[in-house]
Amino acid sequence: MKISLLNFKFFYCVNHVDKKYPLQLESYITDPLDENECFEGFLMCPQCRKKFPIIDGVAIIISDIVKYASKRVSTFGKWFSNSKSVEMKTFLKNLSLDIDKNHQMEDRY
Repeated sequence: MKISLLNFKFFYCVNHVDKKYPLQLESYITDPLDENECFEGFLMCPQCRKKFPIIDGVAIIISDIVKYASKRVSTFGKWFSNSKSVEMKTFLKNLSLDIDKNHQMEDRY
């Protein structure tokens, strides 16, 4: 499901038990045919400032993205190679520095 700029306020930060903090959208690339569709950007928590990436129109809202990416290195590589904005490339590059190279485990099955 692509992130629509019209209904993104239905997403809440996973770091807070209470649903008081709707995520705020930072959109960098939108669909040229429908400006209400975000292809690339971030959903950000106004309280803890955690950023959740939107890649290829899909929001990745998980509590530990480093652990997630460490277990899915090929997926992480696709995110990086397919990202178009400087902001997303920078975010993913910085994220790659936190991935524990010794504990990379690819879930292939």
